Amino acid sequence: MHRPPIKHCRNCGTAVVYRLPDDGDTKERGVCPNCQTVHYENPLNVVGTIPVWGDQVLLCKRAIEPRYGKWTLPAGFMELNETVSEGAARETVEEAGAQFEMGEFFSLVNIPRVGQVQLEHAQGTGGKDGRESIRRQHAKE
Repeated sequence: MHRPPIKHCRNCGTAVVYRLPDDGDTKERGVCPNCQTVHYENPLNVVGTIPVWGDQVLLCKRAIEPRYGKWTLPAGFMELNETVSEGAARETVEEAGAQFEMGEFFSLVNIPRVGQVQLEHAQGTGGKDGRESIRRQHAKE
């Protein structure tokens, strides 16, 4: 996974030690030797859409890091206090500036090597470039 391991306790700031927690867990975790807090490192949820217009899919050329200049579907990290569909809608507006009709849940992809779970909705679309894209383009499926 690309994220660095937790180094300090989020509760008290003490350097954590990676070991098996005392609760019977079978995976090494960052455990604070001072306050005994166990720090779990979980995958990030990436939410987005597969915007379809006729027989074409909308792709966005990224204007920001990560992956500046690369073509992608509109997607990004899910925020706290939002549902998968709310996050997918927000990311589609941010990345594609698209006006759309949210479709049904379409796919779930696990990407363990980067610690992500990607969730995509299908949708119908129209619109203009979003603030996080250099350009957008419809491509034949």
